[in-house]
Amino acid sequence: MQTTPDKIPPSPLVLANSVDEALTVLKSAGPNSVLLAGGTWLMRAKARQEATDQVFVSLSRIEELQTIEINEDAINLGSMVTHDSLSKALVGMQDPAGLFQAANKSANPAVRRMATIGGNICTTVFPAADLLPMLLSLNASVKLKSLSGSRNIPLADFVATGRQSTHDELLTNIHIPRCGHFSSHSRMLMRKAGEYPVANLSLCAGFDPTGIVNYARIVVGSVETRPKQWIGLERAILGARIAATDVKALAKSYVDEFDARDDTDAPGWYRKRMLPVLAARAFKEVASEYDRSTR
Repeated sequence: MQTTPDKIPPSPLVLANSVDEALTVLKSAGPNSVLLAGGTWLMRAKARQEATDQVFVSLSRIEELQTIEINEDAINLGSMVTHDSLSKALVGMQDPAGLFQAANKSANPAVRRMATIGGNICTTVFPAADLLPMLLSLNASVKLKSLSGSRNIPLADFVATGRQSTHDELLTNIHIPRCGHFSSHSRMLMRKAGEYPVANLSLCAGFDPTGIVNYARIVVGSVETRPKQWIGLERAILGARIAATDVKALAKSYVDEFDARDDTDAPGWYRKRMLPVLAARAFKEVASEYDRSTR
């Protein structure tokens, strides 16, 4: 479909064939336009009594947004890479094990085949995303493109400034540095049949040659309205030997850093109560991976 900057397409759905075409439509339609990635959240819009009369700009035809590149130094992903495609690409890899877990366990198989990494990052109305906290713990950065150029910023800065808050930029790529650390992603469901976590925790940790923790970045999701770094526990765990540390007890001392939300899935007090359990589970996993790597 051909579009021009001064004309809004008459159709409520635009299948963009390039990044520039998508940006042109976004700029033309302004606040009335909505990016459509996997569409998994939109499918339930009517059930949530949300308006669906905007101009939807689909990115599904843009091949450059679906690339996965993995090398020794980094993992580079297009924003339209699905959870399913990402998990298949990461099978058996050590340092991004947590990213594999987050992609492979989120929601259900049908959603994972459609939901995209870009959608997980950009949505501001879905606090229970699994990939976003994991990417934050891995110090990912993102590339934002506009009709006038592009810029790269840390993902943490993108989240802090409101994510996709304007209609003249599009998130096109995600860059994840590979630093040789170990990672894990743990999630807690209210019931086994549930799809979305009431709390999740992403961990990236490093150890010195004697097994002492010398690096830790912990990001908690679903507890507050957006992911939050668990700074108190990060500082407390540095210098510890996990095998000799009661991580669950240690984590209990720092749960008050969170202002947990209440909703129909779970009360805030329950979300906070689960955090020490998730922390202990995550550190146990990375410690096991570290032990295996040194054998």
